[in-house]
Amino acid sequence: MSAMSADLELSVLSQASDGRGHVSGFAVTDQMIVAIGGVSSEPTVFASSNAVDFVRRRTPKDLGLRDVLAVADSLWACGEYGQLAVSRDQGGSWKTIETNTEGCLYKLALGTDGALWVVGDDGYVARVLGPRVQRGDFETNTRLLAVHAGRDEIVVLGFDGQLRRWRDGRVTTVPCGATKPITGLAITAKGTWIVVGDGGFIARSPDGQWFSRASSGVDADLEGIGSLPDGSFVAVGDRGQILRTTDDGRTWRVIP
Repeated sequence: MSAMSADLELSVLSQASDGRGHVSGFAVTDQMIVAIGGVSSEPTVFASSNAVDFVRRRTPKDLGLRDVLAVADSLWACGEYGQLAVSRDQGGSWKTIETNTEGCLYKLALGTDGALWVVGDDGYVARVLGPRVQRGDFETNTRLLAVHAGRDEIVVLGFDGQLRRWRDGRVTTVPCGATKPITGLAITAKGTWIVVGDGGFIARSPDGQWFSRASSGVDADLEGIGSLPDGSFVAVGDRGQILRTTDDGRTWRVIP
């Protein structure tokens, strides 16, 4: 009980700077923290080995980046104009991968079989294993904002507020009550699905088949959700919003 009721401690690792562009993704490895983002002509890659001092690293191209994922000794990054790249030296150099799309790629996820999944504009979904990029068909042309790789299925979140589940080649579309984009998904230790999205949207489900709304108490767009070691979950979003739940997503408290 003491762990569940403890205050969340927030520490600023790097002060904001107008010259750096926005940060849209983080990867944490045994050696460093890597932050990526930015827009066309001003991409952003920063790295820190001590969580205090962040230095610029090489970018794959002069194009904005949207997500970064650490896989074994490699860093994968995706972003604008179909950009997908891998670094074997902690961002010192990058090798670009052909994706056959000019759309923006937003999120990466690692499957249980070791394959990398990436999603983006115009319903783009691809599975990357070794040098091969295999396109997938999730039966939609909507922008896909996030991807979650489960034990036996892939789940993608759409700009249209729909959640899509892929298993054994079949796609099931699950409405979760959102009328705006949904941007983040987390599954708790109890198996509860929690999705967050624009307009302060939060919904939960016991199995990902049907969802019920949970009150966030805010109307700001929520951009992501993650778990903490004590079993609580934190959602973050626009206008500096940080929300925390300690009861499996039923109720949420705003963190100053």
